[in-house]
Amino acid sequence: RCPFRYFAHKLNQKPTEDDDEGEDLTHRQKGELLHTILFEFYHNRRDQPPLSASTDAEFEAAVQELQTLAQAHLGRSKRDGLFWEIDVVETLIGGHGRAGTLPTFLAEERGRKFDVHPRYFEVQFGHRNMSERVDSILSCAEPIQVGEVPLSGRVDRVELGDGFFTVADYKTGSYTPKIRDILEGRSLQLPLYLFAIEQLLRKHPPRASRGVGGVYYTLREDCKAELGIGE
Repeated sequence: RCPFRYFAHKLNQKPTEDDDEGEDLTHRQKGELLHTILFEFYHNRRDQPPLSASTDAEFEAAVQELQTLAQAHLGRSKRDGLFWEIDVVETLIGGHGRAGTLPTFLAEERGRKFDVHPRYFEVQFGHRNMSERVDSILSCAEPIQVGEVPLSGRVDRVELGDGFFTVADYKTGSYTPKIRDILEGRSLQLPLYLFAIEQLLRKHPPRASRGVGGVYYTLREDCKAELGIGE
């Protein structure tokens, strides 16, 4: 209804008087919440064996750890009520017959047969002011130069293999770009992420490696991994 309100509220993230009204989370808020929870979870587990190598007991402990972390973040919102419990808490964490987005995501990750494992999370480049939720090892305040263009951005996740890597992007919406969108120039996110991370890894020997793929991880109750681009 108002372009300036959209610009101020959505893009500049300025609060409005109705931000805290209602029991639901906006799509943007839900996406930011999931990114924060997964960053903390994987950051704490950076040096632990991948979930694909976990025993049943170790996996159940990881699920409990993730659910506890999510419950703590949801508790900070100071919202409650039946609608909040059903539409938000059970959707994300599970309960009353619902598996929940986060436990389903971990189960899918445990069953993946990729030759890469999660290593860096929320890698930021080209931003002088680093946020708290940022990978302190690989992130860089300087932009990545692509031709004459200084590039800034944030990569949700970098997964390492033996001499190669993939980038991963968390998606909370219903649509993910297809290879045709990339080849026809409508979606440049994954190719640019691959280029940027390759430059950053060159500064961390012996981590120099080749980017071989970009993957979308959909964060819904029907979580799945979808190859966006790759060899």
